[in-house]
Amino acid sequence: MERTYEDAQALTDIELLRRVATDGDAFRPLVDRHLRPLYRYVARRLGPTEAEDIVSEVFTAAFRLRDRFDPTLGEVRPWLFGIATRLMRQHERREVRMLRAYARSGVDPAVPGAGWVEFDPTHPDPNLDHYIRIGV
Repeated sequence: MERTYEDAQALTDIELLRRVATDGDAFRPLVDRHLRPLYRYVARRLGPTEAEDIVSEVFTAAFRLRDRFDPTLGEVRPWLFGIATRLMRQHERREVRMLRAYARSGVDPAVPGAGWVEFDPTHPDPNLDHYIRIGV
């Protein structure tokens, strides 16, 4: 007898996670159960655009790391939120590094074309030597 999606909905998260080892489709009900709360959690902290990416990464990581989940330590939901928290911290560290790099370079990423020097060979810029020295 083949199990249906509805049958999977009746299983606990831990049972579904165990079943994923032999049936990859068993992961779908886990995603359906936890997608909205995870999205709200991440979106409140990082905004909706970043939340979509982070939540996608959470489920990708959870699927990849499913063998490392230890049910004796707790339920699946806190495990997923822990993954989300770790990914949000990584995202924030990347953002800080990027902003520091912008600050060092003097480029304002919010201004289109900021930091770019237009070069027209027919009208050489008198500051060309300066641009070459600073690596523009």
